[in-house]
Amino acid sequence: MDKQDPFHLHELAQRQARARAMGGDHKVALQHSKGRLTARERIETLLDPGTFDEIGLLAHSDLPEAADRSPADGKPTGYGEIAGCTVLVSADDVTVMAGAGGRVGVGKQYQAMAYAIQKGIPCIHLGDAGGARVPDIMGSDGMMSMVYPIKAAPRDRRVPLITTIMGECYGGPGWTASVSDIVIQVKGAIFAVGGPAILTIATGEQSTPDELGGWELHARQTGQVDLFAENDAHCLWLVRQVLGYFPSSADQLPPVYPATDPPDSRVEALLDVVPEDPKQVYDMHHVIALLADAGSVLELKPEFDGSLITALARLDGHSVGILANNPLVTAGAMGSGACEKAASFIALCDSFHIPLIFLHDTPGFLIGKGAEER
Repeated sequence: MDKQDPFHLHELAQRQARARAMGGDHKVALQHSKGRLTARERIETLLDPGTFDEIGLLAHSDLPEAADRSPADGKPTGYGEIAGCTVLVSADDVTVMAGAGGRVGVGKQYQAMAYAIQKGIPCIHLGDAGGARVPDIMGSDGMMSMVYPIKAAPRDRRVPLITTIMGECYGGPGWTASVSDIVIQVKGAIFAVGGPAILTIATGEQSTPDELGGWELHARQTGQVDLFAENDAHCLWLVRQVLGYFPSSADQLPPVYPATDPPDSRVEALLDVVPEDPKQVYDMHHVIALLADAGSVLELKPEFDGSLITALARLDGHSVGILANNPLVTAGAMGSGACEKAASFIALCDSFHIPLIFLHDTPGFLIGKGAEER
């Protein structure tokens, strides 16, 4: 026993420092060369300064040969605060074994998420990973359930769950995103089930990453992503902004902010925006901007079926959800995409006690062979 350090605190400090060094200087530099932050930098940028309380820092792969090269098992996870609100945040560390998930790291994330849901704490996942580590998940003991527990799939929306797509996200981060309330993708990042290489091997199909899961695909065709960011810093700012519209859990009401406009103010400018002629088109975005508190409108899925606008906003400081037909696009007539968009948004707002406002200006539904096929 070391009489100078009987509790091995020096050794503990060294192990903690090694874990916080992630995959090493070279891989950190490689991440920075792509214009991206590391997982730990993202967490620090997202949270209020000095509030991150990490769990499982000394975790590592349960495969002996990978223990020394899997600090925190590539999944830094812990609690912190955003605008004084306690949140759980987990991240994929792409500098550690490409951010791929093993039993220990992913198990740590899901156990923390289960506890957070039980305690009414919002959950945020910062995605940047290439699926699961095949050696780690081989064997008969639970196989894939050890990495992606079946209990993680169903959600009763007890707390807000926000997932960001910040790198080449195949597999794992995509599963989390698919059951999230809000998904935010950085332009240049990829959100897909499988990558081009495995696709070519499995099917012979030749595709680029952007064709499989680029931001334009999700913005205009799938509608799977709610918001798009220019870079990591913008993405993390959006997380903080969107969380402000929601309560911490479904047992609470959304927060109320100081009103930016008098509640009894008359919106005379509406007379200039909405034409008297019902056949004349106009942009419903201008109407929403006039009705809502100044600067409070956050549109979700802005490029997915523009005939319907879905936006979070505030009225007199209170969170509201706005669904509005936009006469500028198909005269406001709704197709299948707009209907899916509406149903998803209504369910989101209903889950977290956000009142809904409907602004109708539509001739009805899009009809025809194409509509019937959808």
